Amino acid sequence: MKTFPHYYSASLTGGPAADYANDHLQRVHAPKRIILDEFNAMVELLTETLEDFDFTDDEVATVRRERRNREPAIVSA
Repeated sequence: MKTFPHYYSASLTGGPAADYANDHLQRVHAPKRIILDEFNAMVELLTETLEDFDFTDDEVATVRRERRNREPAIVSA
């Protein structure tokens, strides 16, 4: 489980990692009943973390966009 965020983040940005297709994300997140406010908080925390580690504005925007594109597969409540 420790490596999951690394693989998932790499897959969102086109890196060589496991394929996290929307149907897979929906299946594993549905039981957790994640609400939009929780999803938004996660995106903001991730944004702050990337900025703290000096990712470029373009890199941060790419990750945010890809996370937002996955919102329908993650938010279920």
